[in-house]
Amino acid sequence: MSSGSLRQWLQWGMGDAENLADFPDRWNPMFVRELRRMLKSRSFSITFLLLLITCWGAAVYLVLTYQDSISYSESGPMFSRCFFTILAFPLCFVVPMTLFAAAAEEHSDNTLEVLTITTLDTSKILNGYFWMGMAHAGIYYCAVVPFACFSYLLGGVGLLDLVASLGFTVFFTAIVACWGLMLGACSSGPIKRAFCSFLTIGGGVICFTILTSVLFLLIGTGIFSSDSISLLGGLVCFLVFTAPILAIVTGIARQQFQLVDPIIKPYRVQLDDQGNVTKFIARYNALQVRPPLPPGEFPMTATRTNEP
Repeated sequence: MSSGSLRQWLQWGMGDAENLADFPDRWNPMFVRELRRMLKSRSFSITFLLLLITCWGAAVYLVLTYQDSISYSESGPMFSRCFFTILAFPLCFVVPMTLFAAAAEEHSDNTLEVLTITTLDTSKILNGYFWMGMAHAGIYYCAVVPFACFSYLLGGVGLLDLVASLGFTVFFTAIVACWGLMLGACSSGPIKRAFCSFLTIGGGVICFTILTSVLFLLIGTGIFSSDSISLLGGLVCFLVFTAPILAIVTGIARQQFQLVDPIIKPYRVQLDDQGNVTKFIARYNALQVRPPLPPGEFPMTATRTNEP
């Protein structure tokens, strides 16, 4: 290899290293920030370790329980259902609660007004939070998928059944992520936050029940080989039913995350019955930006009437 070629290879390598070092500037900044916070959080570390320990313990327990009478043609579905049920718990509870807490913190810390001076818009904020939730769930998938592959080696469950179950689980993950993000965006006060947190847990319970029921139907019943047309029709109907719900949920979250310049609109105006301005009231989430005091009465409490 000539010295010129070696120099080109070194320049190419250094360029890729610089691109990798600057990837937060080229990606969605909200996604990078929330992903770093999630990976450094203690709740994520505890949940991930508990998930691994639970899967390992379940595998050891099932093997020791059925080691004398285990049938490799029937034990695969039992193992697979157990592992997917374990996976469904953090997907339906931990992921939406993480998104809910992160989105609600934007209101409690009044950081939405600070974002108005940046190049971020509402779409980038929503996309950053959503893909952070999907990346959060993807780490849990990496912990459980090897155990699902072990259940496939035991027999009794087809590869197509596992792929379909995994795809349906990913779709439900997107649903609960949007649900938690929407409720977090709506929790602009302490009372709303408590009520929305209750709704987040309730939605997780409903999604957990539906997801585990569908997974028990998909895994090990041979439904893809015997009645695949009816199953496909049912999944299409489910997608048609949930698509408008996801659109509505995303629209509500987008409306709650609208960025308003606090310097331009730091107040809302109170009118009387005749339409006259009676009071300027500071917005709940606005920064404490006030105009200079005029000579005379204080502008926040003074009653103003139209002169004839």
